[in-house]
Amino acid sequence: MVVWVVDSGISNDTVEKQRRMISAQHWDLPFAVDSENLEHRMGLYGLPKLVLLDKTGRIRWVHDGFDGSEDLAGQLTNRIEELLRSG
Repeated sequence: MVVWVVDSGISNDTVEKQRRMISAQHWDLPFAVDSENLEHRMGLYGLPKLVLLDKTGRIRWVHDGFDGSEDLAGQLTNRIEELLRSG
């Protein structure tokens, strides 16, 4: 399993500012900028967004937004476990 942080490029933040934010949060994650508008080419709109792909690159789960009231960690864990079981 690979986890990436991807900046959609719609903010005025620089790549360096984003990297500093990730570092300040103590996240040890690869970081990329969607400079080719892949989000929209994949039919994905809205931020923040979590996207799980299977090993063939097919979108298997999309979660939009975050307000802190849901068990996002639990949902993500369940979805990842489902993907791992399905091979």
